[in-house]
Amino acid sequence: MNIDITSQKILNLLRNKHEGQNDLFFSELNTGSSTREKVTRMDAWTMPRSWSNPECTAYEIKVSRSDFKKDEKWQTYLPYCNYIYFVCPPGVIPIEDVPPEAGLYVTSTNGTRLFKKKIAMNRKVDIPIELFRLALMRSIPSKSDDSSLDIFDKQVMKLKKLEKLEDYVMNGDIIRERGHQLSLKIQEIIKKQILDVKAENKRLENIIHSLKEIEQYITSLGITRDQLNWGSRKAKELILEDQSVIPPNLNNSIQAVKQNLAILEENIRKVEKLEKVG
Repeated sequence: MNIDITSQKILNLLRNKHEGQNDLFFSELNTGSSTREKVTRMDAWTMPRSWSNPECTAYEIKVSRSDFKKDEKWQTYLPYCNYIYFVCPPGVIPIEDVPPEAGLYVTSTNGTRLFKKKIAMNRKVDIPIELFRLALMRSIPSKSDDSSLDIFDKQVMKLKKLEKLEDYVMNGDIIRERGHQLSLKIQEIIKKQILDVKAENKRLENIIHSLKEIEQYITSLGITRDQLNWGSRKAKELILEDQSVIPPNLNNSIQAVKQNLAILEENIRKVEKLEKVG
């Protein structure tokens, strides 16, 4: 799969690299005041937080072969850094085409890592104090700005958040893991819903069975289905209209029948046992 490795993505890789080392990092840093002529802008410039080794590095990002071949401004960065590196996606800049003074970083094919392919020459230069003033002004907010980030760094942070979201979405392992977790959760919910439906169906089946028994009993009393449709109140009135329909001591008779059935069943079992013995 071809991944579009943009200059912004490369800039973020450089930022992550140097912030991880606790270096000072500036994107789009001018080589002087914008009012001066022939001022150029470095894609990135870094300085370690060190008194013993405060050597600075400049970066020039290239995402196309043609841009690299026609570029000449990188040489104007030399007075402002001890090291200069080109940074590009794979296949853009061959090592043999890198100028002697410069080094080379190449991204991974998926644009998530940086690999140093050539070490830059260490040059002992006295960096102009004006550049440090510019870096200092970039670091400290003005009274009219409530943030310590300039417009470039604010945009970089926004893009960085978006790219983190993009990496999250594009990461197949994460998607599969979240999908598996979501699938298990959905399965649990569906299983519970199925059990609830089955329980409700069973309850309704019992109610229907009871209603059918009631219907059969009322029908045996001579009340038709049409009369039942008049409503439960009317059916009750019909039942109470003719008390002769309901035999006296009906409940006692039912209990006596049950007892007789139980005795009969017990006698049948005894007879079956005797037949087996015989």
